[in-house]
Amino acid sequence: WDEAYYHELWVTYSAITNSFFVFALLAIVGWWQKWQKRPLLLAFAGTVILHLLGDIFLHYNDGHAHFWPLSMCVFYSPISYWDPNHYGLWWTGFEMLMAVGLGAYVWRFSETWWARGYTIALVALFWIMSLLFFALVFNVGGMDGDLGSFEPYKFVLPACPGSIDMAKQPAQI
Repeated sequence: WDEAYYHELWVTYSAITNSFFVFALLAIVGWWQKWQKRPLLLAFAGTVILHLLGDIFLHYNDGHAHFWPLSMCVFYSPISYWDPNHYGLWWTGFEMLMAVGLGAYVWRFSETWWARGYTIALVALFWIMSLLFFALVFNVGGMDGDLGSFEPYKFVLPACPGSIDMAKQPAQI
């Protein structure tokens, strides 16, 4: 994965599926459709845009080109959602606690047993996926729990002018 993730085809796919402009266009189309009583596309695009607003600040050296097709620049954040050397464990812990809190909030307003069961299943699935991810990173990835020896992957997209890691990460595809 550490090679495939940086392959030009995957980087392009990632840029398209993480582009503010692509999903803004979908939101505009969805907004137009809303008047025809079909708000599903607007809801989907809005959800993705909310994800992108958080995602752009959670990639230390493996970010996406969020401004494709205008730019392939990548913002390098000091925080990583997964890298333990850049607050990844703290961020994941925060996400796991938020999942429980939001699950409890949804549970409170759920009126049917299946809605409550679905809420529990989603929170449990998120916890399981998070724990499995870190178990794989530490055991399969060769880290063996030694955070001091962990070297994050090097990203190969050009940094945007003024980004924090521009001097360290200037290589282009």
